[in-house]
Amino acid sequence: MVVSNKVQDHAGNWKTIDGKLLHRSAVAVSEHFNTRIQAHLEEAGVQFEARTINESKQPIMEVASVPRELTALFSKRSEGIRASLTELRQAYEEQRGHSPDAAALIKLAQAATLDTRPDKETPKSLAEQGKLWRAEALSLLGKDELERITGTRATSIRPVVETVDVDQAARATIGAVSDKRSPWTAQNVMAEATRWVKEYASEHGPLADSLVDEVVARSLDTASVRITPDQVHGDFRALSVGTGQISFEHRTDTLHKSTKILEDENLLLRAGTKTVIPAASMEDFQAAVEDYVRAVTEGEKSHPLDSGQIELARQFATSSKLLAVGIGAAGTGKSSAMGLVRAAVTHAGSRVIGLAPSAVAAANLGEQLGVPAATTDKFLISNNTQGQDPTGSGQIQTPGPLTVTPGTVVIVDEAGMQGTGKLADVVRVVQAAGGLVRLIGDDRQLSAVQAGGALRLLINEIGAPALETIHRFKSPEEADASLLLRTPTAHEADPFSWYKDNNRIQAGGIDTVESLAFGLWQTRLNDGDATVMMAPKNESSQRLSKRAQAYRIETGEVAGEGTSVPLRDGSQAWAGDHVVTRSNDSQLKVKRSRDIVKNGDMWTVEQAHDDGSLTVNHLGHGGKIRLPAHYVSEHVHLGYALTTHRAQGMTRNSGIPILDASTSTSTSRENAYVAATRGRDENVLFVAVDDAQDRDAVLAAIAQNHSQDSSAHEMLAT
Repeated sequence: MVVSNKVQDHAGNWKTIDGKLLHRSAVAVSEHFNTRIQAHLEEAGVQFEARTINESKQPIMEVASVPRELTALFSKRSEGIRASLTELRQAYEEQRGHSPDAAALIKLAQAATLDTRPDKETPKSLAEQGKLWRAEALSLLGKDELERITGTRATSIRPVVETVDVDQAARATIGAVSDKRSPWTAQNVMAEATRWVKEYASEHGPLADSLVDEVVARSLDTASVRITPDQVHGDFRALSVGTGQISFEHRTDTLHKSTKILEDENLLLRAGTKTVIPAASMEDFQAAVEDYVRAVTEGEKSHPLDSGQIELARQFATSSKLLAVGIGAAGTGKSSAMGLVRAAVTHAGSRVIGLAPSAVAAANLGEQLGVPAATTDKFLISNNTQGQDPTGSGQIQTPGPLTVTPGTVVIVDEAGMQGTGKLADVVRVVQAAGGLVRLIGDDRQLSAVQAGGALRLLINEIGAPALETIHRFKSPEEADASLLLRTPTAHEADPFSWYKDNNRIQAGGIDTVESLAFGLWQTRLNDGDATVMMAPKNESSQRLSKRAQAYRIETGEVAGEGTSVPLRDGSQAWAGDHVVTRSNDSQLKVKRSRDIVKNGDMWTVEQAHDDGSLTVNHLGHGGKIRLPAHYVSEHVHLGYALTTHRAQGMTRNSGIPILDASTSTSTSRENAYVAATRGRDENVLFVAVDDAQDRDAVLAAIAQNHSQDSSAHEMLAT
C-alpha cells in the first residue's frame, strides 16, 4: 500500500502532512494493516500461524496451509533482480573506476528491474491469471496437496473478544520491545502491541479496537517510564496547534524505558555496595599468586601476569562486595586474570561458575578456567527449577554443577553483551544462595541487543579496576592503535591513521572488497592459517562462504561431487566443508556426552549422507557426531565467514573484516573495534564504499558512529 503525505483541506488547498511522523509510524501502521487483513481472512475461514523467517527472532503471521516452499517459489523474481543489479554495478565500476552515486544506483536498480521483468503479454483476467498461478504451484505440489490448500473452507464469524488481561498484555508488549531496542518510542510500542494482538487473535478471536488502544496506553503509562524531559520553553501562541496546545517536541521524539529496567539497575547498584563474606582471604590469594609464579618458572605457564591482572584478580577474589566489576580492552588478558581468581577461590575451598552470552563462549570460558560454565539463560533456568518438577514427570530437579552454594563466585564474561535484566536476575539468584557475582568485560565492545548500559553505569558509580597492558598483538604499535580506535575522545585525531599508514586498509565497492578479502583468506589458507572472514551482514557472509567453498573444491579439500546436503543458508555441503551450527541442542551430545552441539560451533564435514544428515568433526576439541537431517536443514550454514557480532570473543592469527558505512548496515565504531582486534599477527580492514563515497569518508562516518547504550539512570540524568 502506498500512502501519500499530501492532503486537501476544506477550502480545497493542498497541504503536506508531517512526513517525519508518517515515516516513524510506518512499522506500526504496517502492523495495523496486516492485522486488519488477517482478521478479514480469518472470517473467511483462513487460519494463520506464527513463523520464523531466516532464523529471525521476530515471528510473522503466515497462512498456515501454505508451505514455505510455495512461498519461496512465488518470490523468485526478487532474487533475479538482486543478481542483475550486482552485475550492472560491477560493469559500472569497471567502466568508470568508481562506485555509482545515489542517482546512478537508482537508475541501475530500475534497469535491473526491467531486465528481469517478464515479457509483456496480452492482458489476462483474474481467472486466467489464477490458472497460470495454479499451474506454477502444481510444478511444486501434487494435485491433492494443492486442492487441500485452495479448497473451500468453512466460514464462521468468531465473536469479538471484549476483555483481556490488559496488565499481562502490557507486560508482554514491553518485554518484547525491550528485547529489540532500548529506549523506545510510542510508535515502537504500538507496533509491538499490534503484533501481540495478531498472535492472540489467531488463537482466541479478534479483539475490539478499544482493547488495542488500552494495551498501548497501559504499556506506556504503567510498564514504562518516560526518560525524555519535559519541555522548558514558555508559551508562544504563534506555534499553538488547533487545540490551543503548544509543543516544541516532535511527538515521535519522546523516549521511554521499562520500569523494570530501573528496578534492575537499582538492584545492581545496591549489590555493588552490599557487604558479604569474601570468597577468599589475602592468604589464599597470595598462595595462588605464588603457585602461578612457580608454574611460569617451571614452564607450565607461557607468560607471567602483569600488575594490572594481579590487582584485578585480587579484587575479584578477596572483595567483600556482593558485586564487583572489572574491565579490559581486547587482548589485555582478562581470561588469564580470571584463572588466577579461580585458583584463589579454589584454594579457599569455594567454587567458581562461569557465564557467557553464548554457548560457544561459555564452553571456551569453562575450558580456559577449568570450571563449570554455561550461558546466562541456562544458568537461570537451572537455578530457578531446582527442587521443582518442571516437566510434571515426578522427577525433582537436583543440585548440579551450576548450583550456587555459599561462597560460590559466579564470573559473568562479556558482561557488556548481557542485558540489564539478565544481570539483575543473576544477582538475585546468587545473592539468595550466599554467593558472589563478578562482571568482566569491555564497555567499548559490542553491547546487548536488550536494554543494556548496566556495565558502564556500574563502572561510573561503583568503580572498576581496568586492564591496560595489551598482550595479544605481535606489534606494539598495533596495540596502541587499537586503543585509539576503542575510545572516542573530543577533538581526537583520526583513529584509523595507523592502519592507513601501515597499508592495513583496502577500499572499494562491496564486490571489490569481498574479492580482496577472499584473496587474503586464500593466501592465509595456503600458508596454513585457517582464518575466518568477517562480514557486516549475513548476505555478505554467505557470499564469502560460497566463494571459499568453491576454492576448496578446486584444491580438492572439499569433494564437490557425489552426495551433498542442503543447508539452511541455501548452499550445499560436501565432505571436507567447514560448517557452523546455529542452534543449541542439548539432545545432540558430543565428546562422550561432555559437550553438546552449540550455536556458533565450527565443524568439518566428514561425510554427507543421502538422508540429509551430516557426520561432522568439531574444529576445536575434535568430537564427532552425526547431525540429523532436520537439524541440518534448519540450523547449519557454511562456516568460512561470520558476522562481526558472532566473531566477538574469537582470536585468530589474522583478522579479515569488512567494514561498511551504507545507510542500512552501517558499521559502528564498536563493531569496527571488535573486527580490528581479532588477529594476533595482522588485521587488514576491507572498507566497502558506496554512493560515490571515498575511503576516508566511510572511515570518518564509522569513527563518528559510536552509540554506547546508556542506562535508564544515565538517560534520566541528562
